[in-house]
Amino acid sequence: MFTTDEASARPRAGRGTRGENARRALAVGLGAAVALAAGGCGEAVEPRVNVLLVTLDTARADRLGCYGNERIDTPNLDALAREGVRFEQAFTPVPSTLPSHCSIMTGASPARHGVHDNGIYRLDGSFTTLAERLGEQDYRTAAFVAAFVLDRQFGLDQGFATYDDAMSAPLIARDIAALREADALTDEQKKWFAQQASPYQRRAEAVVDGALAWLAADDDEPFFLWVHAFDAHASYQAPGSFETLYDPDYAGSLDGELGSFYRAAGEHGWLPGGVPEREKAHMIARYDGELAYLDGELGRLFAALRADGRWDETLVIVVGDHGEGFGEHGQLWEHNGEIFDEVMRVPLITKRPGGRSAGSVVESLVRTIDLAPTVLEAVDASGWAELEGASLFDGDTLAPGAPRRILLQALRERQAWPSPHSWLGLRTAGEKLVLLCDESGAVTQTALFDLTADPSERRPAVAPADAARAAEWTAEAVALYAERMAAAGGRGWRGMDALTSDALLDLGYTGGAGEE
Repeated sequence: MFTTDEASARPRAGRGTRGENARRALAVGLGAAVALAAGGCGEAVEPRVNVLLVTLDTARADRLGCYGNERIDTPNLDALAREGVRFEQAFTPVPSTLPSHCSIMTGASPARHGVHDNGIYRLDGSFTTLAERLGEQDYRTAAFVAAFVLDRQFGLDQGFATYDDAMSAPLIARDIAALREADALTDEQKKWFAQQASPYQRRAEAVVDGALAWLAADDDEPFFLWVHAFDAHASYQAPGSFETLYDPDYAGSLDGELGSFYRAAGEHGWLPGGVPEREKAHMIARYDGELAYLDGELGRLFAALRADGRWDETLVIVVGDHGEGFGEHGQLWEHNGEIFDEVMRVPLITKRPGGRSAGSVVESLVRTIDLAPTVLEAVDASGWAELEGASLFDGDTLAPGAPRRILLQALRERQAWPSPHSWLGLRTAGEKLVLLCDESGAVTQTALFDLTADPSERRPAVAPADAARAAEWTAEAVALYAERMAAAGGRGWRGMDALTSDALLDLGYTGGAGEE
């Protein structure tokens, strides 16, 4: 992932929940009264549930040990799966970081919350986030994110009293001065590349360090802590021994950095579709190294909660925001341009307080939009039933509201990099509809896959009955998307002109894209 050394992170305060100070003062008084009453009656007060949400950027489920990757060493996530519940068929509605996280935090699909891409959208303040709902329950809230795409300016800081989004390392190695002279790039693209070549990301070590410091200063209030890790995102350059851990004998030229990969591909004529299996295997080994490194950092976080006695009373959720393409359907070391399972299926592991349902594996379809209602129900907060998603738990029943079909999308609406096509789809447990659409959103190609016979989504079904069902599903997908878009009411779009950061200001980008 990284091309430069990690610098120390600077904590920054978020906006916090509306009316937080007043509620906190009231909570202190009520808390004292409850404690006195409980003490007088000789009754123990049951501790409230803490919530730890860990989002793994660009994490494929099939690359973790607990999901079947036998060569990788992810002992902390594997142990969490044994102690908790692992969901075998969890899906994001969109394979892009900001829209996916907006869905996690609101319990709504992108068509409903209105955020369809990174950088050019913002979660509208009219949406109530999970952090805001928990803040209303007097939860102490904090977020520690690892990539600029989740910077506070994009709206996910809503409800967090602490929102640490200080980045330290670039995503790409580019000459910013040369970018300004690149005739092939639009002004908006120059601005986005300039940000990617400036502080854009940080390692899991820095994120976990910040989270541990925040936890150490915790008081008696329950907490909601969100930790975001970006390490599995390309480039694949894990620190220390993790970099070559799974392919130590490789003697080729690839070093995990995307620029070097595409230079080699151009030199040897690998693209499209001709990357040697040995070179591809090396890149995947480097990707696995990033996940192994990340697992160790999560182990530090989990161990701290165990050491201070808060682990048993904490609801832990670890989830991917989207996967990564390894060339299965054309995308190589990327993710946002398709809706096949390698980018839509994500790992999802939960650990419930008190060890409920430990060791369970859920085969039913579930969605990342189900996480917000799951948390709200777990902490006995109101409002979860009104969300688009459904709680994953009903007592000891797992995935009681499992959806019949899941709506999927990619490259829909306005994109930072305009695309001549977009994707829409529906997925069930056994079948999947994939729709390729033109710039206007009209369906141009239809494919229906039998996932039992063709789990790799290579051979569309062609029987007459399949064609009839595909036509029926197509009408359903288009209508469902339109219905949710109507509910969004055009909220979310803001454009690249509004993008800002200290780095961009230092480079002379002021109000508009490309303005100097």
